[in-house]
Amino acid sequence: MLNIGHHFMRYALAFVIGPIVTGITWMGFGLPFFISVFAGIIGFGATAIATKLFQKRAIRKQFNLTKSEYKLIDEQLQEALDTTSMLSSLFTKVRSIKGFRQLYDMNKTAKRIVNIVRNNPQKFYQAETFFYAHLPSVGELAEKYVTLSREKIKDHDVQIALRQTQHALDEYNRILDEDLREVLADDIQSLKMELDFASITAKRFHERAETEPVMPEQPEQLEEMDEFEAALQKPAKEPVSLDKKEELKEQQDVPFREPELVPLERREQTKPRSRMERRHFNN
Repeated sequence: MLNIGHHFMRYALAFVIGPIVTGITWMGFGLPFFISVFAGIIGFGATAIATKLFQKRAIRKQFNLTKSEYKLIDEQLQEALDTTSMLSSLFTKVRSIKGFRQLYDMNKTAKRIVNIVRNNPQKFYQAETFFYAHLPSVGELAEKYVTLSREKIKDHDVQIALRQTQHALDEYNRILDEDLREVLADDIQSLKMELDFASITAKRFHERAETEPVMPEQPEQLEEMDEFEAALQKPAKEPVSLDKKEELKEQQDVPFREPELVPLERREQTKPRSRMERRHFNN
């Protein structure tokens, strides 16, 4: 059940750890170069094995599988992949277009089921008959059909056997389609439930929108609306005639004259009175 991404991550990490171990043992501890290289190879292998075990454990924990269940499903997936590879190799060996079409359709359906189970191992129990009975029978029947069709034997019994084999392949094609629908049954049921929930939610929303009372407008809002409508209904200002425009323009063109400043009369300064004069004036 490990895919290409798991393998790439595992070996990429191992390729990083291996040279690091070699450098540490050679330059850090001063060991001979060949011993350091051997230590790096051991580090590479140990990193790859440890990462693989960690990845398997993560998958078992993700899908709640035991070690025996994981091992069983992994073995069945590997056998299924071998069978699909064999079916792919038979495409170029079959002589009839109908036979090629049958093998192509069955191989395509089988690969889809295998990929679904690989991505979700829990679905293996919904396709047990596919792995234990249907797919092995398809592989054996297709291999014998291709072998007989390549032989240039015009015997009547052989021709009847080839026709019966084609009919059996048609039946197995329909059986594999049923297996695919069985694997996807839970997903289809979940999708239907989601659609039903979405339709019920939309229906309730529309009913609430229809039955919700409309809030009456406040008196202040009504007064503001009346003033706004009255302002819209007021007639526009009368246009100014051409003569009036010229008169206003002439008034604007008159230059501004500053007022004349009238000089103030300067008073003569009188000499201050002496003390004797002020006393005489007061008496």
